Amino acid sequence: MNGTIALRGRHYKTVRSIFQAQGSVGWRELVEAFQSMSFKVKATKGSVHKFSPPSTIPGRAFTWHKPHSSQLRPDHLRILRGDLSQLYHWRVETFIRKK
Repeated sequence: MNGTIALRGRHYKTVRSIFQAQGSVGWRELVEAFQSMSFKVKATKGSVHKFSPPSTIPGRAFTWHKPHSSQLRPDHLRILRGDLSQLYHWRVETFIRKK
């Protein structure tokens, strides 16, 4: 994805946490951050959720398992960051705070 994505405060903070792999991110915060970018998030089987991007974000959908603790630890965030970088060519600089 070329360009930037502007996100409001808490969603921006959530996405920054993914790309900096600092601390943990709550499942609800993750889902809400993606929904704020117009992704559709749908539970499929068990703890598996499908994240489908809007037509404005080129790339395919991805799946992610909701963790039992409802928190994504730094090791989860590193894996997710790699997936998002590969699928959408995102990096920390892709995201800006919406004013």
